[in-house]
Amino acid sequence: AAGSALRGTAFFDGAGVTTPLSVLGCWAVGGLALTLAPVRERALPSRD
Repeated sequence: AAGSALRGTAFFDGAGVTTPLSVLGCWAVGGLALTLAPVRERALPSRD
């Protein structure tokens, strides 16, 4: 996706970069969510 975005920007004046940037954005959000999920679970107090 990054290669397609760079190619679209460099050779086609930004045409067709919406989809690759959307894919990269989704991967970034998913990775961030998976990274922060264990931190959030540790911060919650246990209900014993």
